[in-house]
Amino acid sequence: MKTKKLIVMLLIALLSMSFFGCNAISSVFDSVFLSTPDVKAVELDDYDETAGAVSSEATLEEGLELAFSAMGNAAPSRTILGDDYEAIVDVLKIAAPDVARVIAPEAPASRKATASASASITNEELTDGNMTIVIDEIQFSGEAELDDIDEPTNATAKFDAKIELGISDIEDQYWDDVNLVYVPYSVDDFRLNVNGNGNGTAAFGMGGYEDIESVEYYTGLAVSVGFSLTSPGCSGKYLATFKYVNSATITGGDTEPDFTGEESLEITVSVYDNKGIPLEEKTYTETEIISLTASV
Repeated sequence: MKTKKLIVMLLIALLSMSFFGCNAISSVFDSVFLSTPDVKAVELDDYDETAGAVSSEATLEEGLELAFSAMGNAAPSRTILGDDYEAIVDVLKIAAPDVARVIAPEAPASRKATASASASITNEELTDGNMTIVIDEIQFSGEAELDDIDEPTNATAKFDAKIELGISDIEDQYWDDVNLVYVPYSVDDFRLNVNGNGNGTAAFGMGGYEDIESVEYYTGLAVSVGFSLTSPGCSGKYLATFKYVNSATITGGDTEPDFTGEESLEITVSVYDNKGIPLEEKTYTETEIISLTASV
């Protein structure tokens, strides 16, 4: 079902804000040539100015949290994806273990010899309730393979993704503790462009699936995301564009992935009004990004 595979792509792309080493040549190439079209404020639908715009870093962060919450509620991946979700998790556990930790922190290792997922969608419009999804292009492939289904000693995985799409009319609400009412808000227009690839290898100990000794992985990502948000006090056109190329090795004793490769990830989010005038901006570190996206 194309809608299910689209949600897979959205999930990976949204969570790429907290991403993924074994290949120095790929690293140099991606750091120079990897790119994706920038989302621009003028391209986004206008928000409702009567709701009140972003005026501080605090209201900017509130807007980000509301937007991620609305996206998560609009695409409940764990219940929609079914087998596709499990296949993606199996691939990401090796090709992008930090992302797998965010989207499926308690998911056990699969007892499958192989896992794969793919999608190819161009120039298509989907409607799910009030939400409309316009796909310019989605090309995704990912696969993971174990050397032995019963007693694995090593595994390999890789993925490639290209995504250009827009979503409109995502509606949600939040509880106002002061006035004791639900407040409606909307992500009026969401645009996402991603170009990325990743690969990894994993080594297993005597315990097999439950005993991953180490994972070595590489990821290159170019991401541009933008959305217009209508919500009291934090409305605006939010934009973030970044490129991240890195590699790392994680040992079995690590509680969290270490970004021990070439660079640390920082993302600057800028907010504009309907005329394109800057309102506010804030730079987020890796830890802050993971915290913001964890609710998706």
